Amino acid sequence: MAQFPLQDTHQITQPLVQDIYDEISAELGFGMVPNLFKSMAIRSEFLSTTWKQFRSTILKIDMYQVKRLKADFATDPLGLVPNETFNKIYLKMSSLAVQ
Repeated sequence: MAQFPLQDTHQITQPLVQDIYDEISAELGFGMVPNLFKSMAIRSEFLSTTWKQFRSTILKIDMYQVKRLKADFATDPLGLVPNETFNKIYLKMSSLAVQ
């Protein structure tokens, strides 16, 4: 059971939260908002701050790294062979959990 209520896009009444949801959905490329961010929607300022921090940390990866990662997965579609690019991205994501 969730400790915080998860607000789906159709439940949002605050324009700021709706704008952030739209941004998250578009920029992450999933076409959806992860539950982590949905759990923050009850505090729009917190959601906004967290999204900006996440965005500046995770989405800062340069296009060379993304192209290389795609190429590595094309040659190893199951992702069984670790590579430097993936490790860098994973470390960036892991550092968010530590903070």
